Amino acid sequence: MKLYELTGALADLSSMDMDDEAVKNSLECIQGDFNDKAVAIIKLSENLEADTTAIDAEIDRLKARKQVIVNRKNSLREYLLHNMQASNISKIECPLFTASLRQGVESVEITEQSLLPDEFVSVEVVTKPDKNAIKAALKSGVEVPGATLKRGATTIVIK
Repeated sequence: MKLYELTGALADLSSMDMDDEAVKNSLECIQGDFNDKAVAIIKLSENLEADTTAIDAEIDRLKARKQVIVNRKNSLREYLLHNMQASNISKIECPLFTASLRQGVESVEITEQSLLPDEFVSVEVVTKPDKNAIKAALKSGVEVPGATLKRGATTIVIK
């Protein structure tokens, strides 16, 4: 039987016209089957968890490998840049690409923000609810307009 069928059978037992001993035997049998199915589901769930852990480890390994390749690419470009500048070569052309030196883009560096005139400073105000304070107030019986307590979904804990 499938797990949902066993669940239905457990519910149907209460509506059947059987003596107490027959109900007890049927209940034990159904519960045993239910427990076996539940154990199998938990084992499958744990195997899937192990798979996700292995995938996460592989993702981390590939991210590290990618970073090594990116660092090497950047190092090679820095090496070429340094040598082009030292050799006073500003452009290299070939049929596949052209490499040329470009002057850096101008950017502003703030050395002391407190000295900046007001017209050069923008102010950001962030307003967000203090959920911990609201929860404490609601739990203590205080009504907070615009907020209610809600309970999350029931979950299964497997230890």
